[in-house]
Amino acid sequence: MVPGFRQLGNETGALILARHTPLMRVQASTCSPKAKLVFSVVALLYLLASNALGGEVAIGVFAYQGERAAASDWSPVIRYLNQALPGHHFRLDQYDALGLRQAIAEDRVDLVITNPGYYVTMEAEFGISRIATLDTEESHPARAIGSVVLTRADQPELRVLADLAGKRVAAVAPEAFGGYLVAAREILNQGIDAESDLKEIRFVGLPMNRIIEAVQRGEVDAGIVRACLPEQMAGQGKIRLEDFRALSPRHDVDLACVLSTRLYPNWPIAVTRQTDPVLAKAVARALLSMPESGGMSWSVPADYQPVHDLFRELRIGPTPICVRSHRKVWFAVSGPGCWACLPF
Repeated sequence: MVPGFRQLGNETGALILARHTPLMRVQASTCSPKAKLVFSVVALLYLLASNALGGEVAIGVFAYQGERAAASDWSPVIRYLNQALPGHHFRLDQYDALGLRQAIAEDRVDLVITNPGYYVTMEAEFGISRIATLDTEESHPARAIGSVVLTRADQPELRVLADLAGKRVAAVAPEAFGGYLVAAREILNQGIDAESDLKEIRFVGLPMNRIIEAVQRGEVDAGIVRACLPEQMAGQGKIRLEDFRALSPRHDVDLACVLSTRLYPNWPIAVTRQTDPVLAKAVARALLSMPESGGMSWSVPADYQPVHDLFRELRIGPTPICVRSHRKVWFAVSGPGCWACLPF
């Protein structure tokens, strides 16, 4: 008898299997050797199909604003997938940048939701593949991610990015996408090398509101954050927008927030190499059919070439290269030396 199964009947010559119960047992003595072999093969295929079709599906998300915010942001997606694909159980696993990279490397996640910079790097290193791009009511999927460089409103000498020469600037980390690299490209385009021309570049880590708080307290002259974060914090009553000013402000028809930079594609959801192609296809179909929920839906995968262009211009790229460390760089979180090369 194959462990875990019972024979329901073979009146017509067909072999019918079900999970084992005490009611009936397969009598090995009634089966020919050939029948036993067929029985074993069918049982094995049933077990494999059961695991593939009804298993746990882990979705790893980069929780750049902390676990509570990530749970609030992405729980509608998890609920929808569990309803749309009831043969699976989808769960949300929240990580910081290093933790998500390790989870991908150790095959502990099946799908990944992260920002475009981190996606491009993990695509090159681990072969993850995007199946959809986030679409929100505030922006276009291909033009959604930007940064804003803030200073206090009572700093009259700071108006444009070029004014940052000789100033103290706060950011998330040397490899942070919206929290550093996106703005670093624009600063470089204005003739300022963030590592040699600033008085100090202070990396304070996540969550990003630490940067705005450092600017507010006067600990730094300016700070780099993801666009729309100031408006979100103002809406929550945490800050007053009139207390701050954006450097080199620009407005884009595709984003209803003040910017200091150009825009990049929105966050993708990607499958890892070990994800079953049938599951990947089912998830992609479900997401593209997902009704708008909380201003969020999904679109066909966007073109992430603009992210590659940024990496090339800054000479960092998705290959494992560490950003050089200037002697005035303060690693508040990472300590001396370079972090692992993960854009976020």
